[in-house]
Amino acid sequence: MAEPFLEIRNLHAAVGTTRVLHGVNLVIPAGATHILFGPNGSGKSSLLATIMGLPPYRVTSGHILFKGRPVEAVPVDERARLGFGMTFQRPPGLDGVTVEAFTAAIGSADMLKEEAAALDFRGFEERDVIVGFSGGEIKRWEILKLFLKRSALCLFDEPESGVDLEHIAAVGGAIDPLLGANAPKSLL
Repeated sequence: MAEPFLEIRNLHAAVGTTRVLHGVNLVIPAGATHILFGPNGSGKSSLLATIMGLPPYRVTSGHILFKGRPVEAVPVDERARLGFGMTFQRPPGLDGVTVEAFTAAIGSADMLKEEAAALDFRGFEERDVIVGFSGGEIKRWEILKLFLKRSALCLFDEPESGVDLEHIAAVGGAIDPLLGANAPKSLL
């Protein structure tokens, strides 16, 4: 049997003194797509933030294994270099940082025009990241980042959040190519 791509073992996490995860177990094989359902406050976003290594979330016990390697103590920037990528419900705007400058900083400037066109996200190169973007534009930008980074593990935190009903299908259509032949290894 192949080694799991991502394995969560008895994971407990906290924000400050508040426990937010209580014994989570999850095994995701390479190439799999998993969807987490649950009521508000059940820990879905907390789990994704903990997997990604985002402060102020901290693992208090248990393990996060990525391709068999423990990563619970690995900082967020190193996890990103390992191939972790995440979209956010409400990402912050980056006033003064253009889309073009951001993509150059992550080493993907040469891919921007082609990938942006595939997601119908043209003409944004000179705009500041997320500043003044509509809900649908924010989601397309978040998905575009995963394409540009060639993320191996894609974590989507409520990708339809902030998008009107008419454009939810467009967000799903933007995510769909991530499931294709040259796709990342796993999506959650």
